[in-house]
Amino acid sequence: MEVDETPTSGFEKIGIASFDDVFSQAESISERLEVMQSELDEAQSALKKVVGVSSDLDLAQTVQAIPKELLGAVQVTLENGKPTVSAGLDAESDVSGLVHSINALSEVAFRLAEEGAGLVDDVTALAQAAQEFPGRAPVEAQELVASGEIKPMEAAKLPKKVMENVTAMGDIPDAAAEVVRASTATLEALGNLQDK
Repeated sequence: MEVDETPTSGFEKIGIASFDDVFSQAESISERLEVMQSELDEAQSALKKVVGVSSDLDLAQTVQAIPKELLGAVQVTLENGKPTVSAGLDAESDVSGLVHSINALSEVAFRLAEEGAGLVDDVTALAQAAQEFPGRAPVEAQELVASGEIKPMEAAKLPKKVMENVTAMGDIPDAAAEVVRASTATLEALGNLQDK
């Protein structure tokens, strides 16, 4: 059996099942984090569009830019750390658009903060499991050579590939923590609407 050397999302298949399982899980988490960050960015962009501010503004600046007359037409409540905005049934379309975009952003941020916290724990456990891989790689590679699954030249490359994957895993906990931080900051900024 030849080792598939096609890289996917920064993780290269090693050919050692126990290693590849951990790297595959880490890759899935990494891809999910990219999707989560995109979801948050898109929801924030939608609010900026409704408020009519530049996409370059951060969320706190966007919240500050919401016209007071629009904010006066809505009610902000906090339930379990999740801000919710409501308006009367006769609210004008600009108020309805604001309510919808704030609530959509709040929903996304709340969901991502919870999911991201779980991913931080998951990827930390995977990273701990992978810490022993660099030391085991030469032995595992020789066993693959002895069983005829790979050639000696391929075995010589495996420890380096393992180390590259383990190193790539090191960035994932920070990415997960950043999604949680950004989601929490979003909820905090939206919660501050109560004070406007």
